[in-house]
Amino acid sequence: MTIKVSPFVRLPSGFSVNIFSEQGVQSFLETELSQTYISSDLKTIRTIRNDKNRTCTEEDLLYSLTAKIEFLPALADQTFFRDRVPESEIQVWLDFVIDELKALSTKPCWVRTGDLGADDMSSLNISAAMFKCHAVPVALAFESEYFYVLANFLKACPNRLPSTKIADQVTNIVSRAYFTAYLIFDHELASEKPFQKFEAAGILTEFIRCATIPQLDDDWQLSQSLLVACFDGLCACDQFLEAEFRRGQPCGDLVAAILRGEDGSKIKRPFILGQLQAIARHADARNNAADADAGIEFRSCNSCGESGNSEPFQGSLLKKCGRCRNV
Repeated sequence: MTIKVSPFVRLPSGFSVNIFSEQGVQSFLETELSQTYISSDLKTIRTIRNDKNRTCTEEDLLYSLTAKIEFLPALADQTFFRDRVPESEIQVWLDFVIDELKALSTKPCWVRTGDLGADDMSSLNISAAMFKCHAVPVALAFESEYFYVLANFLKACPNRLPSTKIADQVTNIVSRAYFTAYLIFDHELASEKPFQKFEAAGILTEFIRCATIPQLDDDWQLSQSLLVACFDGLCACDQFLEAEFRRGQPCGDLVAAILRGEDGSKIKRPFILGQLQAIARHADARNNAADADAGIEFRSCNSCGESGNSEPFQGSLLKKCGRCRNV
């Protein structure tokens, strides 16, 4: 069956606009339709989805409405979108996406393969669009269970990494939420606050895992810029790295496993490995400095220079660390 997605929406004036264009989005948001379009469209989407005998016309409408919810925030001016779309409408969208992710977490196909079909990708696609420079959706997401639910969705297939397209959209969601949140939290801990919230929700480790998965457009440098900048922001959070990326903490143990090649993935993005190596060195240096200030003596491997203040690591040192002895 061929799906026909119409980019045209009829306005109260009788004119139709192309919502796959910035001008069309602007024209749509200038009307009263902007006040209720999310709740209205989601109600229709639910009705069509629940109809097991839906027609081809209804199928086309389903895809058109989903595309509309995705493209409007992606193409809209952030200030105009905030002024024209009520917070209550954003909350309706957020509640819908959270329910969708909870349902997808138990879907056998997702648990078995770590992949989703085009129909089920809409929740992730819309999230990435909503978090692109739009402060209200990000603020509401942090106040809700959104990132906790997203983390549990990714953890639902524990024996494999998610597919390339899932990993790409997850890193988009977290990176965009970070930069938008960076603008929201206007105080001295602004750079750390989003990462603290990510870590508390359990999504930070999943974000790191997804970031290691190669993408088809990795050779295009611009495609890496947002992700690299997000990791650069993480590297600048000294206190956060010292607390959360030490050995024995989930983030620290994950990074160590990835760098040792023990995370279950054979192919990794070189530029992300470089970022993770920098984070590991930074965290180790901070922790070693803190131990030195406290009068605690520690040693490093004479072969590779790796250091660590955990008792197992220090206990494993003879002249080389355990990793170097196994080479």
